[in-house]
Amino acid sequence: MRQRILALVTLLAALTIVVLFRRDRPRDLEPTAAPSPEELDAAEPVVELTYAEPARAGRAEAPVAEPSIESKARKEPKGSPARRGEPDPPPDVTTETVLVFRALDGTGLAVSGELDVTTRNYSQRSGGGSSKSLSSDAEGRFEVRVERSVPGERRELEVGSEGRSARVDITGPFPPGRTDMGDLVLSPEPLIAEGTVIDESGQPVAGASVVVEAWKQVRAYSASDFEPGLFVDEETGEDGTFAVYGPTSATHMRVSIDDQRLRASPLELPVGTRGIEIVAKRSGGIAGQLLVDPGVKANALELRLRLESESRTSKGKGIADDGHFQLDGLLPGTYAFSVMAVGHMLVEIPGIEVMPGEVTQDPRLAALDLRGRLNVFTLALVPPSPSLAISGSVSFTGSGASSPVRCLLFDESPVVLLTPLATIDVTVCARDCRIERFSAIAERTEVRLRPCLAVRLALPRGILLPAPPLHVGARLEREGERPEERIRSFQTLSPTEPFDENGVAVCQALEPGRHIVRWFVERRDDSSSGFDPLDMTFEQVVVVLDRPDEQRFELALTNAALTAALAAR
Repeated sequence: MRQRILALVTLLAALTIVVLFRRDRPRDLEPTAAPSPEELDAAEPVVELTYAEPARAGRAEAPVAEPSIESKARKEPKGSPARRGEPDPPPDVTTETVLVFRALDGTGLAVSGELDVTTRNYSQRSGGGSSKSLSSDAEGRFEVRVERSVPGERRELEVGSEGRSARVDITGPFPPGRTDMGDLVLSPEPLIAEGTVIDESGQPVAGASVVVEAWKQVRAYSASDFEPGLFVDEETGEDGTFAVYGPTSATHMRVSIDDQRLRASPLELPVGTRGIEIVAKRSGGIAGQLLVDPGVKANALELRLRLESESRTSKGKGIADDGHFQLDGLLPGTYAFSVMAVGHMLVEIPGIEVMPGEVTQDPRLAALDLRGRLNVFTLALVPPSPSLAISGSVSFTGSGASSPVRCLLFDESPVVLLTPLATIDVTVCARDCRIERFSAIAERTEVRLRPCLAVRLALPRGILLPAPPLHVGARLEREGERPEERIRSFQTLSPTEPFDENGVAVCQALEPGRHIVRWFVERRDDSSSGFDPLDMTFEQVVVVLDRPDEQRFELALTNAALTAALAAR
């Protein structure tokens, strides 16, 4: 009896300890589950504002004393949010898999040896791919390692060997591990173009470089999707003939000659045309001299030629310091010759005749006088740090005008602008530096560049980012910025890394003020890389202040909104 009482007392003491431990256990140690899209949709809308003095919701202009963020209503999940870093994968994303094929020819025999394998993937806005060589065994079997299937993307595999090829859709999703895809029959590649290159006397031309270009629209997916165009450079044989084969879904092509000594007018033909006859002519040239004022570098000007029988315009280079130039490899014919200065046409001279095997010395080009036509503006750029390499772009307009905008890329200082405009307003966009604006600049202006404003963007807890190869990010687009500034600030001048595993991204603001948050998805894998914008159903505006320390903004986003944006790519 005494032993039973002692055992009962021991049991009660143990239960008391357990209860006290559970009551005093910190709440942030409680295990939580990731919120589902249904839970997010059922939650109450809230507006996220950061810092002590937030801006008002909406888009009304208002001065602020602290960095702020404005957004439309977003939804928080009911209950505890999931902690970032949990191993749960995003929905609809599979793990890596291996596809096993058996390559056969049209008679059912195994195709063994080296194979040319191309993997392509397409979204609603873009596409890409890569090629590599694989080997099939004696039975024709080979393996293709495929990364995760991504929602909203289509994937295609093309396999070729010695004039035979096949295509197969591998969009998936596939289960993890090895998947047997069965037989893949490689059929003879169809004819794209066949013909002969002859000279003006009708004799065949051997060794001529024939270029065939065709563009292929992706089948049964989206009218906005195009895969890379077919570009084949084929050399003619001793009898002047050529034949181009390959897999293509194109309907039309352009056939031309790419040879410095020979030229021919491009031919627009249906794919599969036989009996093409290309008459190659000996190329000609144009020579002359530009006369400019002292201090003006003639090689900073641009020469353009337009064959008057066509609409295509080509650019010419090779202006010497003294203004002499010679343009070779031209198709015989009548040209319009023009001289450009950063988008401004200074002069155009029509009716320049180019003869086969000759360099035209038109008297109108012998001493083309441009003196008194150009003004020179020099920008001496001083980087914020001596170790910072200078590169970027300068855009300018006539003083007080908003258009047209002329742009010039640079990778060193000083930057010299040649223009017929007497006074100009200038915008300098340098990498890792703020945008600098100047009105009616002097002939020589020193520009002291300032570093960008550091900004940290943070996602709400519980957001499930997609697994590689997709990476989601956000950038800041200044309200009212010009298109040329937007392109360079996003793609060239101020690169933005996607959100890390903690849901944080560090980016740069090129100016203080109001900025719109623009979402994007980046694909990084062996087959392709590139950006796609993500269209959200809401808009957020952050107000970046002019101060040196890093400014942090917590963005509003839900798993449901992210999943829908990824699926709509």
